[in-house]
Amino acid sequence: EWKYDNHVPLVPNEKLIIYELHVGDFEDKFVNLTAKMDYFVQLGITAGKRIKKTLTMEHP
Repeated sequence: EWKYDNHVPLVPNEKLIIYELHVGDFEDKFVNLTAKMDYFVQLGITAGKRIKKTLTMEHP
């Protein structure tokens, strides 16, 4: 049983809009990412997924 009243309600799956982001696009600083939150809300983004940095032969 949930004991806290201040939880954030989950968005139903059919209304999820997931934004996949690479933290490196925000100069590797979390503060740069949080500064864009209002923009993400304006776009209707309801969830975010961080993409891991990977190295490839084309992009070392």
